Amino acid sequence: MSGRGAVAGESGSLALHSSLAGEIDHIENVKRVVARMKAIVYRRYGGPEVLGLDEVPKPVSSPSEVLVRVKAAGVNPADWQIRSGKRTSLPEPFTMIPGLDLSGVVEEPGQSGLEPGIRVFGMAPLRLESANAGSYAEFVSVPAEQIVPMSETMSFEDAAALPVAVLTVWNSLFEQAELSPGQSVLVHAAAGGVGHIAVQIAKSAGAYVYGTASSKNLSFFTGHWGRQTHRLLHGAIRRCGQRC
Repeated sequence: MSGRGAVAGESGSLALHSSLAGEIDHIENVKRVVARMKAIVYRRYGGPEVLGLDEVPKPVSSPSEVLVRVKAAGVNPADWQIRSGKRTSLPEPFTMIPGLDLSGVVEEPGQSGLEPGIRVFGMAPLRLESANAGSYAEFVSVPAEQIVPMSETMSFEDAAALPVAVLTVWNSLFEQAELSPGQSVLVHAAAGGVGHIAVQIAKSAGAYVYGTASSKNLSFFTGHWGRQTHRLLHGAIRRCGQRC
């Protein structure tokens, strides 16, 4: 009798434990769903005046995504192009959070293998067929393959300025031009956000790099790449004159 009672008691305890665990998981899921965050949003297409600060639901990440607490977000031409309706046409009203580039710390790693709290940077997913949940927010869910750890010496602001510009350069030099060591590259607007990255990546790939820039930006190149770059750019500007 006592033995059978003990077994029954243990079974009841296990069932109760399982039930409580299920309830706790349900409560945690509900909390995640109703959690809110601040974000820059717009609900119709237009100019900068359609942007506003609002409270929206905090994103819920899937196992293949990483939830990032955003520390800095980059600004790109794609942001205003989408906001103005040039790259998508959704029925209004909608709730759109702009922003692609981001840096921050891992809040929930999912199955990425990243540790919570680690500094990361990358790109938010761009969903033109539905309302976008971009990086102009306190939190953003990012596919694990679109996020990487940051260097400890890099600031959040610098990291958030890189992803779109670097991918633009990589696509231009290697996917389109098929750049190889020993070839020559001419970079126009070599002091710009994309241009100065193109100079560095092409140089690291073993190419001979030539660039053009306005005279006011020559000190930028002198400080970063020395007098040879200064002479090269100065000569290019002198020969171009007003035609560039």
